[in-house]
Amino acid sequence: VDNRQIQFFPLLPKLGNSFFSNKSLPPLRRVRSGGHQTLVRRPMVRYVFNSWRGREEMRLVRRQFYDTEPSSSAPIKGERDSDEKRRRRNQQQRAVARVSMWMARQHCSHMVESTALLTAAILSDDDATENNGWSTYAVRATYAAAFSRFVTGLLDGHQDKQRKQSMYAIAKKIGLPATFVEVRHQSTHEQLPSLAKLRSMANKALAWIWDYFWKNLADDDSSRAHQQADLCREAILKFLRGGDDDPGRRPRTMKELKKWPVDRVLRTITDLQDTLPGNQVYLKCLKLSKEVMVARADEAEAGGSAGSKAAEENADAPVEEQEPEEGSERAAGWFLCEGPWKPKPIGVV
Repeated sequence: VDNRQIQFFPLLPKLGNSFFSNKSLPPLRRVRSGGHQTLVRRPMVRYVFNSWRGREEMRLVRRQFYDTEPSSSAPIKGERDSDEKRRRRNQQQRAVARVSMWMARQHCSHMVESTALLTAAILSDDDATENNGWSTYAVRATYAAAFSRFVTGLLDGHQDKQRKQSMYAIAKKIGLPATFVEVRHQSTHEQLPSLAKLRSMANKALAWIWDYFWKNLADDDSSRAHQQADLCREAILKFLRGGDDDPGRRPRTMKELKKWPVDRVLRTITDLQDTLPGNQVYLKCLKLSKEVMVARADEAEAGGSAGSKAAEENADAPVEEQEPEEGSERAAGWFLCEGPWKPKPIGVV
């Protein structure tokens, strides 16, 4: 074998399931344009790691932090019901502890960490007020540290590396109040703000974080819809992974796909067709989508023909004339005509 051919082989691009492939190149996908199909490179998969196990755990922490939708004007301290206040403090302490565990795992959202830090500062303020174990200066420092970390981390995440912007410009762009930047600057470079001001700003910050982050978290209804979409996707993947030796696999799959609307099934098949590599998978998805459309069309036609057949049978059936009840106008032979009167000729002369 010529050595030049051996050196040339690794330079060949990956074409489908070809033997000569370069593993460093991403897989191909088909793009339709003008009736033709072209092969283009698909970007590599990027895995995103989270500290929490799933949406249910995130919703649990949200319920523990925010018992109800927060308001910047309603302070957290001074609740009337002591039992309710104790229960709420216990829930918030558990949420702070859980977020602390998430921070140890890394890859935790800055908004989640800021919520935990501000809540921990409020809980520390309550402990210092009740037990007199903390000085006022220490509580002010705790508030200032939590608030400064919240504002600085949020604005640095939106900073443009090539063109630096001021904190006020970034805050205006994302909708952060300018007073937050002022309190952050005062807490960092000047004398610490008063305790009353820090308490008020902490409550306003938690309310802003709710509107900016926590409120956008999907509820249970949308999560159920997402799970239904995942079940539809799993059913289609199970069909694509199976072999052709089982003759009953296709009817079972078609019966199972009837659980979801046809548009959702076709959309899921199209997504898998564009994302999964291989020509065989592409052809299977194309054939499955055609079979789904034909099956749904046959069902609709069968339902329409059954309805028309029943209507024809009802039309051919003799119409039973209802005898007028005794004592009514029809029983006497004369009755008031309903609607406009139309003359009927007896015959033609």
